Amino acid sequence: MAIWTQWLDTTLLAPVPHRQVVLTMPKRLRAYSLYRRCLLGEIARVAARTVTTAIRALTGERELAVGIVACLQTHGSVARKRANWHPHLHLLVTVGGFRPDGTYPVALERLTDDRSAKAVAYRSDTFNGPTAGTETGDPLECLARVLLHIPDTGHVTTR
Repeated sequence: MAIWTQWLDTTLLAPVPHRQVVLTMPKRLRAYSLYRRCLLGEIARVAARTVTTAIRALTGERELAVGIVACLQTHGSVARKRANWHPHLHLLVTVGGFRPDGTYPVALERLTDDRSAKAVAYRSDTFNGPTAGTETGDPLECLARVLLHIPDTGHVTTR
């Protein structure tokens, strides 16, 4: 595992920010993949397409190539010493993605830090409607608004 991780870091992964995403299956659907293992590969492909679609929507870039490494895990909690069937995916995902010309965009491209004015501006990805335009505010208030979206430790946000 250590050698594979080093290979990922030195050979495969682009030098851009990455995040870990964990996706689980509802308990009622797990038995289907227990007896039809080919479904596990399809679940990984659907997960990759879904994450790619979400990042494309967040960045407003339809042609974005998103970097994803998916690792399937099929057992439950080792801490409880149970080997129950609990298929889930651990994904390593680029925070943004690559345009066809090779440039790397992220949603944070719409964020501007004006240090002289001690303000942060965020430009909307839409040009019409109630969410269009740019909002400027205090950097600490902006950070506080972003932190509101981070769940408490152990809080499950994916169902």
